[in-house]
Amino acid sequence: MSDFRVTHLDQGVDFANLPYWDVIIIGAGPAGLAAGLTTAHRALTTLVIEAKDRAGGQPQFLYAFKEITSPYWLNEKRLRDQKIALIGDKIAQAARK
Repeated sequence: MSDFRVTHLDQGVDFANLPYWDVIIIGAGPAGLAAGLTTAHRALTTLVIEAKDRAGGQPQFLYAFKEITSPYWLNEKRLRDQKIALIGDKIAQAARK
């Protein structure tokens, strides 16, 4: 039976100076992230450790050539790069005048 009741942590919790974690999860794949979400909803201090440089687990590496969803950060980076290019073009045009 599922328990969807969310318990909130105290606002003053200083995660950088915790003497211990209630739960430590090894692996930030789908199961590890789901476990982390479940324990965090129960107000347990939860640390998720991942060996790779980003979360995602095997689906990310087995199907690296497939884009399941469009990552928000990637779209933001593309927009930022386009803005930087436009600003650079305007500076170059102003310098030519």
